[in-house]
Amino acid sequence: MKSFLSAVLALLILGAASASGQTKITFVGWGNEARYHELFDAAFKAFPALGEKYKIQYVMAPQDTDAVAKLRLALVSGTDIPDIMEFNYSRTIEFLNEGGIFADVTKVIEPYKDNILPEVLKLVTYQGRYFGFPTQIKTKLWFYRKDLFDAAGIDASRVKTTDDFIAAGKKLHARFPKTYIWNLGAQTAGYLPIEILSGNGARFNDEKGNYVVAADPGVRKAFVDLKQIVDSGIVSRINDWSPDWQKGFADGTLASQLCAKWLTDFLPGYAGKDQAGKWAVAQWPAIGGANGGSEAGGGLFAVLDRSANKEAASEIVSKLWLTREAFVQIRNTPTFAAWSPILKDLASEPQFTKSDFFGPSFASQAAEALKGFKLFPYSPKFDQEMTILIGYLDQYLSGTKTLEEALSAAERDMKNQLSNALKS
Repeated sequence: MKSFLSAVLALLILGAASASGQTKITFVGWGNEARYHELFDAAFKAFPALGEKYKIQYVMAPQDTDAVAKLRLALVSGTDIPDIMEFNYSRTIEFLNEGGIFADVTKVIEPYKDNILPEVLKLVTYQGRYFGFPTQIKTKLWFYRKDLFDAAGIDASRVKTTDDFIAAGKKLHARFPKTYIWNLGAQTAGYLPIEILSGNGARFNDEKGNYVVAADPGVRKAFVDLKQIVDSGIVSRINDWSPDWQKGFADGTLASQLCAKWLTDFLPGYAGKDQAGKWAVAQWPAIGGANGGSEAGGGLFAVLDRSANKEAASEIVSKLWLTREAFVQIRNTPTFAAWSPILKDLASEPQFTKSDFFGPSFASQAAEALKGFKLFPYSPKFDQEMTILIGYLDQYLSGTKTLEEALSAAERDMKNQLSNALKS
């Protein structure tokens, strides 16, 4: 936390303009900084004039929740407000409700909007205006080792239900005793529950903001199906993002992964180049009764309304995400070689939708997943709600709490700690 504040303060001391005369644009994101260098460098390569005028200063947080927490503090203090910030759609609701946080970029997007996929535009639309620039839509995909599935006699396209998934997992494990069809660690990944809940009609609160978690059939069904999967023995209990998780793809411990589409940017690096063409993509089975859905909705870059460089930031981001020239350069980067276009004309061209690593199934399955795109009814208190929910989900999956105990405790804590989902 202190290091993050120090980094931002150092940027402010340096001032807005560099010695070379370039305007410094502060960008806040999370995770590996090198990924973002690839993105902005792609835009500057496509539009050299941008690189001559602007220089990006990167301020990284460990995770999206950390970045959002820092923004809250910055808004209260009135200092350290970045020019550009990355968001998951799920994290924007609290700031949209407050108003005056995001710059209105409607006029910037207008020239491009007819060429933007309508599902993607949903991520940046609020009260008839555009508050950000969409970057990706986080639909759900099932990534699997086709060579191992074929050897075990499993047709992923025929795996439709939780029972089908468990049967396939047992079949795979019988053929390859050291291999599992998925992993569900002792600490549930923060994105997993919402991938299910967004597709099965679940909600945490009613229209008045009162918490109804224990009575919601979607939440209950998600808990029950995940417990059934864990108890079946078909999954490894390693945690997502752990060294063992990454190693598991490389050594064949993990033969498939139910995740969001963004995994296309990470899995090739974990599995290794020698597995290119061995992976394929299918639709999720209806775990938790989910039909479609999304993880956090999708990604976007927002220009902050109190930024000192709103026009410059909007110019950079619009060129980065809304032009053919920049997308061609993005697809040439090591990290984003399978990045899917958000522009209609690019999405209709096979060269921009194919993936050598995931084979011929990738483009058609990604398009199919887009048809099932759904948004969870996020509240301004989503971060706190998920922390509570996952804590009790983990206890239920480990067997330390019954279903009723876990659901009732989650609802009780939301009521006691958060009072009402829609009121500050």
